[in-house]
Amino acid sequence: PVVHATLAGSQLTLRQEQFFVGPHEPSSKLWPIPLRANQADLPELLSTESITLPFAGTAALHLNADDSGHYIVNYDDELRSRIITELKAGKLTNIQRAQFLHEQMMLARGGYTSSAQLIDLLDAYRDESNEKVWGMISLAIADLKRFVETNDAAEAKLRLFVGSLAEKQFDRLGWEKLKGESEDDTQLRGTIIGCMLYSERPEIIARAIDLYSHNTLEQLDPELRSLIMSAAVRHGSDATVVDTLIATYQATSATDIQSDITSAVTSSKDSAVLQRLITTLTDTKVIRSQDTVRWYVNLLRNREGRDAAWQWMRDNWAWIETTFASDKSHDYFPRYSANILGTQRQLQEYKDFFAPLRENPSLTRAIDMGILDLEGRIALIERDTPAVIAALSKF
Repeated sequence: PVVHATLAGSQLTLRQEQFFVGPHEPSSKLWPIPLRANQADLPELLSTESITLPFAGTAALHLNADDSGHYIVNYDDELRSRIITELKAGKLTNIQRAQFLHEQMMLARGGYTSSAQLIDLLDAYRDESNEKVWGMISLAIADLKRFVETNDAAEAKLRLFVGSLAEKQFDRLGWEKLKGESEDDTQLRGTIIGCMLYSERPEIIARAIDLYSHNTLEQLDPELRSLIMSAAVRHGSDATVVDTLIATYQATSATDIQSDITSAVTSSKDSAVLQRLITTLTDTKVIRSQDTVRWYVNLLRNREGRDAAWQWMRDNWAWIETTFASDKSHDYFPRYSANILGTQRQLQEYKDFFAPLRENPSLTRAIDMGILDLEGRIALIERDTPAVIAALSKF
């Protein structure tokens, strides 16, 4: 459920309803929700649809302490502003900072708030240094990327914004592990450098390519290896990089290196390279069948290769069924495709292709959920894109 917290004067109203993302039927379902509020005079449970009670003063309201309840809170503008003030003042715990951002992402996905609000909210996390919270920041950035895929100017703004957001932690952590650093910082470095590479600052890209050129794959920091290789593939001038990495993928038995190579080569911007990789998906002498789904998903995530990868899946469905139906993993293809596709045309293609396959019981649920997922995401993109682009124009 979602609990809406609304302040009118000195009266606080809490109202619950079922939380949805995407198309849904109306629901009157209610839950006994443990409020776990930071205000002692609030009740322990919200078991009715709504309650209204006195709430005086200027203190921030926090429900669901320690994120222990299975619900999210939609604070109104005033209550939300109070929490952001505490956030900027460093008064929230790691859990509270991650929880608040996660709630705002879910509310945007569900259409309760605008995704554009995430931009100003992320700006309040500029001093963040906790790896778990940065995990949430990365998810929010990934959500925002969907809104700028077809707008080069807005995408450039988002890249600048992400770089400025990560800059403080990059200056603190750098590229190399520091003596005595925490495990949290070791893991955070990969997230931060990923953000800096997304910003496409020339000096960051140049450093990544230099590291790739002067080290073996085994010598590269495992936390950074896929990022460094991806930079060499996407931005480097050496045309042999992809062939070299694919040869290593075939020769090595190290699954972590194989996984990193997959991420790197499928990130290419070269349409000829991407087409060659897509054609290779059915060649089990090059790509092991247990890795095919990962290669396909990565190619689908790459917008330069998305249409071709999506066409490959439809053209090669008979091969997919022959190869994967026995282990029941062929439902990954409709499921992951729906997670990534995002236009009205692709939705119609999805429906047209998978409609005859719904009769297969092992695919029915994945297809039905995929259609709902796609419909919800497309509606979100169409609704929030103008506001996100407008919000980015400030940076």
